[in-house]
Amino acid sequence: MTTKVVVCSLSVIYNMYLTQGIILKKIDIGEADAVFSIYTRNFGKIVARAQGVKKEEAKLKGHLETFNLSVIQFVLGKNGARLTSASLLNPWQAIRFDFDKSVAALRITEMFDRHCFQNDRDEPLWNLLLESFTLLERGVFSTDDIRFFLHSFEEKFSVTLGYGDAKSAEDLAKRLRHKGELPSPPRSDQTSWQEYESPPPTKEKVRPRFFIFDRRVLILLLGGLVFLAVFAAAIFGYFYFQTQGQEAEISIFARDTVESGERITFSVVVRNVSRSALEDGEVVLIFPSGSTLIEEGEERPALPRLVKKIKPIPAGGEETIEATARIYGAEFEERTVSATFQYRPADLRARFTARTSKSLTISRVPIAISWEIPGVVTQSQEMELRVNYISNVREWVEVSASAELLPDRRAR
Repeated sequence: MTTKVVVCSLSVIYNMYLTQGIILKKIDIGEADAVFSIYTRNFGKIVARAQGVKKEEAKLKGHLETFNLSVIQFVLGKNGARLTSASLLNPWQAIRFDFDKSVAALRITEMFDRHCFQNDRDEPLWNLLLESFTLLERGVFSTDDIRFFLHSFEEKFSVTLGYGDAKSAEDLAKRLRHKGELPSPPRSDQTSWQEYESPPPTKEKVRPRFFIFDRRVLILLLGGLVFLAVFAAAIFGYFYFQTQGQEAEISIFARDTVESGERITFSVVVRNVSRSALEDGEVVLIFPSGSTLIEEGEERPALPRLVKKIKPIPAGGEETIEATARIYGAEFEERTVSATFQYRPADLRARFTARTSKSLTISRVPIAISWEIPGVVTQSQEMELRVNYISNVREWVEVSASAELLPDRRAR
């Protein structure tokens, strides 16, 4: 997808690009800037500069950490690529909190950064990179497993680059591999035992003691009783609170990916999993901001809370309600629809709540247009008019835009 920004006065067209990428390396430049090496899905490896990314208030700071899988937007200028926005998709938390996995991920990113050319799109290489990170994130590895994983990755990487069969790929992998191996946990030397002469026992005066008057025994008994009481209270509280609010289950069924503005129907299913009926039930739906609700063929902006009452649900029964809406958002943005079910068991006066949510990803935005026009201009003033448009349509369409400048009659 390409975004073109037209600058009328200068007659310069900048191309903006949006794609997914994994951060390979970061190089700090100056006090606030940094240069990132990123392997992208649509453009291969790119090297782009992010201005002000090291500042505390920088919006891109948390989205451009090494290993991050992010959606990035960059523009090509005279001085190369410059990052304009980024949105984090997967931070690979399991890799970051495991030392061996972090070393393996670092080895993978180093190989991609060292042996891949810039602006050379390669779909098999992207799939290999993404699959390797996914396997590291979800798998459970020992140190030996990590070594075997890296060896297998180097062979696949070599073959994907086109260095021949598995045998030649293995030879190349040996040349690409670091001289050192993954560090093993430190081992302490075996302790040597020595014999010492035990000192002669000292004779102490033994005073007669009676069990019923032994203070230490009484303290131990009281401590044991207190421990048992606390343990019993904890067990009781755990089961008590775990069983509260478990009489009902609520689920939202809808597609995982939608186009921006597409009409989608949400099915909310409420099940009674208790032995008594559920009465005074209300389902509250909360749609993302900017959504529109479709009821009886009419569309209107969705309210912050859509409340629908349902009839009593018998034991073991279920009820289904449907709501149709249009969800809007940017490409690859995740939007969430949440639902709560408030009810009262037939044999109680208290009300309880069951909650759930459904996440949707905006897969495509058909077309979006925005203006950048000064609010006030004076006579004979030179100004710039910017028309920003993003098009994802599958066929060619003609886009026309117009701007009308109205004089301020109050000015003299």
